[in-house]
Amino acid sequence: DKTIVMLDVISGGELEKLCGHSSTIRTIAISPDGRFMASGDEHGCIKIWDWQQRQEIDLINLNLPVRTLAFSLNSKTLVGGG
Repeated sequence: DKTIVMLDVISGGELEKLCGHSSTIRTIAISPDGRFMASGDEHGCIKIWDWQQRQEIDLINLNLPVRTLAFSLNSKTLVGGG
């Protein structure tokens, strides 16, 4: 799917949806400090989101499918792989 869905872990109810990817999302990572979320898709697009505001703040195009993302412990570096 091209949508990020946030769910309540207790009830399972949908809290919010984030849209913006043009292809299937393959991975999501949340920074350890809780400030950022990154999502990667099949076409190589990585979106960086402000986790508190739920807004896209940056776009990185790797031109290869993104299958994994991880933030460093200090939340200043994001690594991705295909």
